[in-house]
Amino acid sequence: MSSPDNEISDDGEEELVAYLDGELDSEAVTRVEMRLSGDADYRQRLAELQKAWELLDKLPRSEPTEAFTNSTIAMVAITANSEVETSNLRRNRLKRWVGPLAAMAVGMAGIIGFSLTRAVLTDPNEVLIEELPVIENLDLYLYADDIEFVRSLDQSGLFAGGDEDDRP
Repeated sequence: MSSPDNEISDDGEEELVAYLDGELDSEAVTRVEMRLSGDADYRQRLAELQKAWELLDKLPRSEPTEAFTNSTIAMVAITANSEVETSNLRRNRLKRWVGPLAAMAVGMAGIIGFSLTRAVLTDPNEVLIEELPVIENLDLYLYADDIEFVRSLDQSGLFAGGDEDDRP
């Protein structure tokens, strides 16, 4: 192994591993080869990694046992089942809230619609209530030939309780 003075950074080592695996693009390969030509420590680390690769190739290959395969498939099935259950729980929670939220939305729309309609439209009875004194005395007004006669009667004080503001 190399001494602490000659340590290659993690980035440089990752780059060497990718170089050995043939995972670098042409620009990166050129960069590594340029560094190899000028850096003895970098070449030494490449040689060490190549030896490790060769040793790995000499190790006997082991085939997975049937028990390993079955346990792996069982774990995948359990994980998939758990994910399906979680998804179903989320969907059920959402369904539980959809009805009440929709009812609240319809209720709020109704309240807002009612309020806006009431604010925009005037009540026809409101006008009748404002003009009630005139309506109550309509029979009397029919005998008056003109409005000046009614005003003179009002000013004479013959009618008790008449306000100056209530004049037609």
